[in-house]
Order: sequence, then structure tokens, then C-alpha cells
Amino acid sequence: MGKGRVVLLVDNRKRDLLGAALIAHHLQRLGIACFLEPLEAYRAVLAAHKPALVLFNHLLASHLVHYSKRLHKMGVLTAVLPNEALLYNREVLRFNAGRFHNEAHIDHYFCWHEALKGALLETGFNESTTRISVVGVPRFDYYYPPWSQLFERLPEPAAGKQRILFCTNFALVRFSTLPKSAADQFFAAWAPRIAAYKDYWGCIQSVRQRREAISAYFLALAETGRYEVIIRPHPGEDAGFYRAWLDTLPANLRSSMRVDAKSTISQLIMASAVTVAVETCTTTLESW
Repeated sequence: MGKGRVVLLVDNRKRDLLGAALIAHHLQRLGIACFLEPLEAYRAVLAAHKPALVLFNHLLASHLVHYSKRLHKMGVLTAVLPNEALLYNREVLRFNAGRFHNEAHIDHYFCWHEALKGALLETGFNESTTRISVVGVPRFDYYYPPWSQLFERLPEPAAGKQRILFCTNFALVRFSTLPKSAADQFFAAWAPRIAAYKDYWGCIQSVRQRREAISAYFLALAETGRYEVIIRPHPGEDAGFYRAWLDTLPANLRSSMRVDAKSTISQLIMASAVTVAVETCTTTLESW
């Protein structure tokens, strides 16, 4: 395989592409050729790019575990950089640290924080075979110069108003309108092993109810006339739900609210006076 060639697999381009692009930029300045590809193309990248290393966002599925071993036999290095690490539940933390998949071959593991590194060592990873580094969250560099200067500044709110950013996180709601088999398949790896996910259908219904209730908060802020409210749906959510709700409101209230699913999260946070992160979301940490 090609020396100095790296493939970065991108899971969700809305959420993960910016961070991957910044990593690629730094590596290319070091003379390392980088290729950004969708996660689904993980098999095709071998023939397409002949990489020396492939970076995954996780190796927590049996087929990926087997694939990591195959890459090792072929002389291709494997690395993991998670795209989510707010793992408050102890069982969820250990699952994501490979409690049930610690036989994967991982040459380099890049953690967002020390808690994940500790869990990796607890679940059987050995630093003599897997180099574990705590690197933080790559896209957070966009909040500091020079990278913060890349973004076009959003227009200021109307005179006398402050901008409040609501980051919603109700992606699981989509399963409430799909056949139950879709949720069964999605939670198949977690439900038998993590107590919090055993009643996953109840969890889905609860998330749907909370999404329906959130509009009252948007409305209360708009009715004061003091705020501009930006609703930023999670990349896995249907932004159309919020747009349809806005269309039911009188024009004077609609003028104080909008849905923004296109601007980068960095742009929105830097342009807002307050960020409200609904449910558990990395945007809480980013805003802080």
C-alpha cells in the first residue's frame, strides 16, 4: 500500500466533514496525501487510494472488527477518531470503548477525553499494541484564529434584539414513523447489552413527545419581541418538522424565528448571544 497516503472516512458530512477537512489540511502540509471518503465506501478505498492508514469513527460492529484484522494482514494501519464522545452512561461508555468488540485491530486510537482512554484500557486495549492519544475535538479549532476567520459572518439581529440559538437533538423521532423493524435493527447491538436502551421503543416515543413540547419554548421567546430565535436541527433530524410548525404562526411571530440547517454550527454559535442545547449534545461543550 502507498506510503504516506491516508483515507479519512466521513460518517455524516454535515457534522463531521469540517473536522476531517482540517485534519487533512494539516497532514497534507506534512506531505501526507489525504483522501476524504464517505464511511459507506470503506471497502472501496483500498483499491481507489491504496492507503497506508484508514481512519474510522468506530470499529464497534462485527463486520468492521473482521475488516480491521484483514487490513492488518495486508499491512494497512487502522485508526479510530470518534465523532461523538458525550458518554455519560457508564454502560454506554464501556460499549463505545469496545467492551464487546475489543478484538478489533486498532493501531491508533484518538480520544476526545481521558475518560474514554481509561475505558479503553479497562476493556482490554493494550498501549503496547494500540497507541491511545487524547486529542480533543478537531472541529473545535474552528473557534480560534486563523480558522474562525474562514466563515462568513451572519447578519446581526435586528436592533434591540439578541440572538438565541436552539440546537435540537431529536433524531430518534424518525423511527416513530417507520416500521418497528427499523428500530429493532438500529438498536439490535445496544438493547441486549445496555440497560438504558432495553425499552428503546419507549425512548423513541419519549423523544417524540419532547420534540412536540419544544415549540412552546420557541414561542415564549418570540412573543417577548426581544429575541431572534434560530432553530438548528441535529444533522440526523428532519428540519421540515420545524419549518412546517413555523408556517402555522402569524407573520409577526415568524419574523422572529427561523430554521437554519445549512450554516456551520461554528458560524451559528459564534454569532449567537446564547446557545441552548436540547438533550445531550456536543454543542453544549462547543458553546462553553
